[in-house]
Amino acid sequence: MGTAQRYLGLAMLADGQYDDARDCFQKSLEVFGEYFEGWDISITLAYLANATLLSGDGVEAKAIYLDSMRHARQINSAPLMLMNLAGLAQLESRLSPDLAAGWLTLVLSHPAATRETKDRARQLLSEVEKRSGVEQIGVSRKKMSIQTLEELVETILE
Repeated sequence: MGTAQRYLGLAMLADGQYDDARDCFQKSLEVFGEYFEGWDISITLAYLANATLLSGDGVEAKAIYLDSMRHARQINSAPLMLMNLAGLAQLESRLSPDLAAGWLTLVLSHPAATRETKDRARQLLSEVEKRSGVEQIGVSRKKMSIQTLEELVETILE
């Protein structure tokens, strides 16, 4: 049931029905919360954060991304940490484009990032570069190239 609710939520999300998608993801979490830990919780939270962000609630989306990131770190799932990092970068892109670009560069260069996550990161990075200028972004890219995913996640969750 939890998986079915998650997939229904994904269908609603793809159809632009963000509030309905959020309801489905919440129901999924209610089912999983009783029986599961780890991956199912983390990915469902990440999808819930995406729906929340798309519905316009950036503050709540950030809290959910961070919660999902904690679960992903607990199970040492680099793909899920990267998925959440891309979402957090989207939120950060308006406030601190150089920081967001650094995070997105790390996502794009990490071998554990899924194609979907890399596609999202590529699109977001392109948008950030258009808004902010490539010269400014170069500094953050160099800084991120020397930081590991685990170090960055630790810093973000502090």
